[in-house]
Amino acid sequence: MSRFAIAMLVYAALAVLAVLTLDQTFPVAGRQVPLSAITLVVLGMFAFRTWLHHKRELLAQAEPDPGLRRFDRVSEAVVRDREHSHEARG
Repeated sequence: MSRFAIAMLVYAALAVLAVLTLDQTFPVAGRQVPLSAITLVVLGMFAFRTWLHHKRELLAQAEPDPGLRRFDRVSEAVVRDREHSHEARG
């Protein structure tokens, strides 16, 4: 089982535990909101970030896009120019 699948299972288990155990409410913007709902929103954000990271890793393993290579060359040129300008000042 992949690390991504394990992370998603842990998020799901935490969500189930939050719904089953958190029964308090808190005032948010003038309304009473269940603590479990707040917890689910936070867990959802972490799960979304984990999914984004997983997708980025999959894209990095794939064949690089020629446009990205051009971007890397431009980035290297900018770094060289900055280093050259610092040497000229110093």
